[in-house]
Amino acid sequence: MLRKNAQMFHCLQVLDKEFEFGLNLPATIATFRAGCILQGYLLQPMTKAYEADANLCSLMVAFEPEITANLPRFRRLMGTVMAKTNASCPVIAASFGYINTMTTKNLAAGQCVALQRDVFGRHGFKRMDKEGDFNAKWPELQ
Repeated sequence: MLRKNAQMFHCLQVLDKEFEFGLNLPATIATFRAGCILQGYLLQPMTKAYEADANLCSLMVAFEPEITANLPRFRRLMGTVMAKTNASCPVIAASFGYINTMTTKNLAAGQCVALQRDVFGRHGFKRMDKEGDFNAKWPELQ
């Protein structure tokens, strides 16, 4: 629930900045308490997070201690479900990927994209162990 709400509220913030709706996120969250399927124990902490910082870059920031503490459990859950069942879990996997991406400083996928861009377009890349911009000598593509 937190990942979906974090993404939704971030989108609402971006739209509000673009179109100047005058969005009040705590009031928006309050509408969920009036019969929405999203009713739950996180609504009050989400409201408090936006009351404390109306420009919160992501709702996940407000829950960083809980996310950090429980991410290893989430990772184990994913591994167990995948290893012991024949269940397809695209939503859980997407949620895990999003949360992992939002909480990781260095993304292997991002490094791979930088290298692909350098191979195909000679855009260069940055290294983790040295300062500066680099280009590699890649074999010519056939």
